Amino acid sequence: MLNTRDAVRPAPPRDLVLHTTPNWTAVIFFAALSFLHFAIALPAFAKHRWEGYLSLFFAVVFSGVALVSYWAKREVAILPRERRIRLRNGLRRLHLQRFIDFSDVHGVRLTLSHPSGKGESRIELLCDNEDIECPPTHIPRQEALCLAVLLGVRLIKVSPDGAPGPDSSPRF
Repeated sequence: MLNTRDAVRPAPPRDLVLHTTPNWTAVIFFAALSFLHFAIALPAFAKHRWEGYLSLFFAVVFSGVALVSYWAKREVAILPRERRIRLRNGLRRLHLQRFIDFSDVHGVRLTLSHPSGKGESRIELLCDNEDIECPPTHIPRQEALCLAVLLGVRLIKVSPDGAPGPDSSPRF
């Protein structure tokens, strides 16, 4: 039996960490350049030409850049216990990070590219001196609402045609 004097404490809020996926455009571009230079280096080596060394050097460098582009990530972490946001860019252990207090955030802006909310959408945290873009998601409406509630700020929804969406009409 539960005693009414016992206070039920809710679990402390968990950290919300949002990660980006690899920049596939950069990965494919640098991998293609690497493949191109390997394709130039092999016939040059077969003909005993010194240009093969230069192409081999470029192929190895572009392969390394493609791997770094694949491993590089951007992270936005909402830390409710500390009441701040951690922004981290870089590789796993080699990264740059900075913090923004919750008090510096004025709102969460959800920009819908399609009136139904499907397709590309952007979620931004509106701060004093900058707008922080969140990583892409499949559920932008729910994530924007969760961020607004978690940060204790207002949610701003922007539609492509400027008219409010079907779900934002006032209900009586």
